[in-house]
Amino acid sequence: MKRSIYVALLLSLSLPAIAQAQSSAEREILTLVHEQRLAANAHDTDRFLATYLHASTLVFVIDGRVIRGFDSLREQ
Repeated sequence: MKRSIYVALLLSLSLPAIAQAQSSAEREILTLVHEQRLAANAHDTDRFLATYLHASTLVFVIDGRVIRGFDSLREQ
């Protein structure tokens, strides 16, 4: 019984922080997506790619094609 009370208390204290973190992450992602859409509509490749990881470990998949590395993606 005590354990259930502690778990309930912990959850009640944690949920607002979790919700706030989630909404913060959502805002960051939506900001990036919005920037990508603006860049794509402007046909600005460099601006669009600025939101991607600039590393050789980047893997980009489009239409069944796999492009590995930022430099390879930039060349496309």
